[in-house]
This record gives sequence, structure tokens and C-alpha cells, in this order.
Amino acid sequence: MVGTRQTDDLAALYAALKGPLCTVALHGTRERTAAEDVVHDVFARLCREPHRHAFPSLDDARRFLARAVFCRVLELRRRRRPEPAPDQAIERAAAAEVEPLDRLVAHDEATRLRAELARLPVPQAEVVVLHLHGGLKFREIAELLSIPIDTATTRYRTALQKLSSRLRAARVEE
Repeated sequence: MVGTRQTDDLAALYAALKGPLCTVALHGTRERTAAEDVVHDVFARLCREPHRHAFPSLDDARRFLARAVFCRVLELRRRRRPEPAPDQAIERAAAAEVEPLDRLVAHDEATRLRAELARLPVPQAEVVVLHLHGGLKFREIAELLSIPIDTATTRYRTALQKLSSRLRAARVEE
């Protein structure tokens, strides 16, 4: 993807991937501005050496950049303790054309899901975020986290089971 029209290609890549990459970063930083800074740092590094990275497809670029964002978040974690997550939306809950009541319900469900995701043990939450928001395959997650692939899939499955039962329990309480 990054080639002769490097500036245009990088701008298009940034526009296409900023949201998912910020979500990956936000999970680790717990702060919107810090997450955006992480994504900007990764793209700034890419801009300095675009010739070193030629992405055959958008999926290849997404996987590479999700790994880079995750590694940058880990660097920041080593330097400081993460702050508690603010009660902000990670992503817009619904498109603009959705009815206000539907948007409110979707936002409420997304807020519950984010809260439950934050309650998961960090290793499980990392696998969920890297797989769903980073688009990484379990093999790639295992390599990135230096764990066996079976451990990555088990963490993912366990996390989804916990999220499902907690969200079901919350619906019953309503």
C-alpha cells in the first residue's frame, strides 16, 4: 500500500485505521488522548521510514500497525501505571441515521460491554482487544504476547464466556 505516492497512501491508511488502532491503544492506556498519541507516534515512525514497510493489502497494514500500537502501549505501561478508564465512548455506538432511542440503547449496551471488558483479567482482555479491534489472528497474538497459541485461544474463549454470562446477568437484573 505504501509506495510511490507515499504521502497519499499514508493519509489513506491513517484515515482507514485510526479508529480501530485507537481502540487497541485505548484499552491499554485508559485515556483517549494518550491512545491518540500512541497511534500518532506509530504513524510518525512509519512516515520517517515508509520505504521499509510495503503493505500488500489493508489487512496486512492493519495487523502490522495493531502490533506496533500494542508494543508502544506496553512501552508506556512500563514507564507509568495506567489510569482508570474515563466513562467515555470508545467508539460511536450507532450511525447518525439511527433513531435516538436505538442509539441510546446501543450506547448503553456498549458502555456495559466496555465496563465488563475492563473487569476481565488483563491477559484475557488483551487477547479480546487484539483479536476483535486489532484484527490479529490467534497465531499473531500468540507471537506478540510470547504465549502458546492454545493459551491465546483459551484466554479468548474464557473472556467471551465471562462477558456473556455477566451481560446476561445484568439483563436479568433489569
